Amino acid sequence: FYQEIGIIPGLIGLIFIAIGLGSKTRAFLFIGTITFLVTAFYQLVIVSFAYPLLKWMIGLLLGLMFIWIAASFENRRTQMTTIINHWVEEFEQWE
Repeated sequence: FYQEIGIIPGLIGLIFIAIGLGSKTRAFLFIGTITFLVTAFYQLVIVSFAYPLLKWMIGLLLGLMFIWIAASFENRRTQMTTIINHWVEEFEQWE
């Protein structure tokens, strides 16, 4: 629970992600991703309590982004399925 701005924990998460991708080690990739997402969520909670209006703007933008992603996904379902299957095969070959 880092009380300052989340730059240091965010950088640690990104470093672990880079190490995981570079060394093809899933543990570093998963730990880095989880660390980065938890830090981002924690900072979003801190910002929402400090600046309530900003919370509504971020929520509105995230909602619009999720709607756009869902609409794009429906239009490109076969392309996304191919990409996901490719990445699943790549992750299976890491072992």
